[in-house]
Amino acid sequence: MPFNLDEDYLEAIWTGVCPVFGTKLDLPYSANHVKGSHSKHQPSLDRIIPAHGYAKGNVIWISNRANLIKSDAASADILAVGNWLQQTEEEIKKHETD
Repeated sequence: MPFNLDEDYLEAIWTGVCPVFGTKLDLPYSANHVKGSHSKHQPSLDRIIPAHGYAKGNVIWISNRANLIKSDAASADILAVGNWLQQTEEEIKKHETD
């Protein structure tokens, strides 16, 4: 698996904000961090295309929550789950009002 990252590159791509949810990323040992916990807002280094490895241009800092949702799924898989969930929620809400 490709790997060509270095500390300078990782610092250069750091924004402090999750690009998926737009939330501030909490660094470990910050005021918002609880020792021993894994906050959903904690940063996680994501391989955008997992098969391309930890390579420059293929990684980004996102929240732990976003990375857990993404896991190793393809975008089409994530959209399929999202579309199914949205439709199912709408059907349930419709039946609640009937």
